[in-house]
Amino acid sequence: MTQSRRSAGFTLVELLLVMAIIFLLAGFLFAAMGPAKKMARVTACMSNLRQLGMAYKMYIADYGEYPDPWILTHSQYVPDKRILFCPEDTSIALTGASSSYLAAFQIPPDFQPLAGRHSVDPDVVLLACWSHLGQQSRALKNDATEMTAPRYPFYLVLRADGRVERVVMSRVRTTPVPGLGAPTFTVTGQARLRGGR
Repeated sequence: MTQSRRSAGFTLVELLLVMAIIFLLAGFLFAAMGPAKKMARVTACMSNLRQLGMAYKMYIADYGEYPDPWILTHSQYVPDKRILFCPEDTSIALTGASSSYLAAFQIPPDFQPLAGRHSVDPDVVLLACWSHLGQQSRALKNDATEMTAPRYPFYLVLRADGRVERVVMSRVRTTPVPGLGAPTFTVTGQARLRGGR
């Protein structure tokens, strides 16, 4: 009597089946990671804005008035300069800009300078993050350009009272500052998204 001995290895079919299952699970994992990475970048940006809001509050506590945003970002109140850049920023930081956040230097509606004021309306936007829109111009074949679709339906803003909010794009407008032509960021109406901060 002879006994047939089977080798302890895998057959080609078994090996291919295991590999297919692994690739399928990896595909599910990578599909789930995309939105999670986006939300992580939003959370990091909101954290940066909160820290900058704390820097404003510390400066006001020490001096009794609002600082010039440029002076604030280059002071001891912002020791870690990495918070000046949104993690979504892939272009402004590369140009050598001091921050990827848009700071309010004048306060609407009268466009008086922010620096030196002792108080402002708590709803005034001190900083806004435009990087979340992610709109970029794309060259077309006929030398024309088009804007790509935004990656996020909101801006992130820091209010004068320290709130960090998501503001829907339809509630945002820019207003040219008289005499300068530079735009300032204003928010119209009830701007907070459902789901809050």
